[in-house]
Amino acid sequence: MIAEEWGRFTTLAGLTAKTTLSSRKGAVTWVVALLPLYVIGGVIAAGRQVDIELFQILILALLSLVLVVTALVHGSRLFREELEDNTLAYLTTRGISKASLVAYKFLGYYGSALLIVTLPIVATYFLAAASTGVPAAENIEVLGAFVAMAAVGIAAFGGLFLLIGFALKRALMAGLLYGFLWETILPILPGNVPLLSITHYLRSIGKNLVSTGILSQWITTLDLFTAVLVPLLIAAAAVGLTYVLLITREIKSKD
Repeated sequence: MIAEEWGRFTTLAGLTAKTTLSSRKGAVTWVVALLPLYVIGGVIAAGRQVDIELFQILILALLSLVLVVTALVHGSRLFREELEDNTLAYLTTRGISKASLVAYKFLGYYGSALLIVTLPIVATYFLAAASTGVPAAENIEVLGAFVAMAAVGIAAFGGLFLLIGFALKRALMAGLLYGFLWETILPILPGNVPLLSITHYLRSIGKNLVSTGILSQWITTLDLFTAVLVPLLIAAAAVGLTYVLLITREIKSKD
């Protein structure tokens, strides 16, 4: 039984990852994810060194865009295309439980989307370090902070957009409004309002991991554990709610 379930996981997660990494829509997200490399590479090509402070400023300015676009494009379509084509019934009759179907597709998305987002950040970090001659290990905590922010963010945004994609027909529009209005405005409002945005928790992760530069200047009272836990709980809740919607939805065969 374990071997059979492992086979279902590798098949479903693998197909999801392959689609995420190699589809035409996947190519669009690669273009966006490579923005840090384009920008910092362009700055270096213009003859300017990219020190760790400038690196933080540039990556932080682009990270939200990369996370939202990648999660929106791939998270929202995990079930949307099956719903639109009325082929979801085929998946639910292949010996895969609905819980496994949701979980395995999300895990396939998560692993591949994380790869899309983090590879350019890592490459850009070493490129920036080479431009200054500073050993890469000297500021490695900055790279670790951005990778951690990306890992938590791609899960939280992906879970939300998975839910939006399943529940709403105009998922892309709703996701764009959420990602570029809600997640842009709420983090800069006073009081406890930023706690309603995922971005605040991601920035708080950076604050807790880095002691210099713009990452260290974010105003937050959250410790590292809370800053990581809350977005992951949001992801888990969104995935769980998607499962609830799946089991309560009437699924008809395409035939």
